[in-house]
Amino acid sequence: MVSRLVGLAAAALLVTPAACGPQPSVPAEQPAPAPDQAEVAQWAPDNPTALDPSTTAIDVTVYESACASGQAATRRVAEPDITYGDQEVVVTIRVIPSPGDQSCPANPPTPFTVELDEPLDGRALLDGGQQPPGPPHIDQ
Repeated sequence: MVSRLVGLAAAALLVTPAACGPQPSVPAEQPAPAPDQAEVAQWAPDNPTALDPSTTAIDVTVYESACASGQAATRRVAEPDITYGDQEVVVTIRVIPSPGDQSCPANPPTPFTVELDEPLDGRALLDGGQQPPGPPHIDQ
C-alpha cells in the first residue's frame, strides 16, 4: 500500500506544471469585437417559395464578407434588425467580426433562422443591408 501511494505521488509530480519547469508565456487573446462592430452581411432565404402569409421563422443562408480565415459565422451572427412596414418586412443581418488577424479565403455560408415578431402576411421580404432595401440575394 505504501509503495502504491509513493507511486501515485510521483506520478502527480510528473503531471504538474511546476514539474515541467518554466512555462512559456502565452499571448493574451485579443478581446472579441462588440456586437455594435458587426458588419452587414448578404443573406437569402433557403426556400423562398415556402414563404407564405403565416411565416414567422425564415431559414436563411448568411454570407460574411469580412475576412474570417475561411470559418463560418456560426455564433457570430448578431440579432437581426427587423422593421415591419405595411408593404414590407426589412431584415438587416450583421456578423460580428472574428477577433484578431484573419486570412481571407472565401468564407463558407452560415445557416441562420430569422424569427419574426409578426407573420409576413403578404408583405415583401427585403434585405436592409442593400441601399435601398431590396429582395435578398447573394452576389456570386
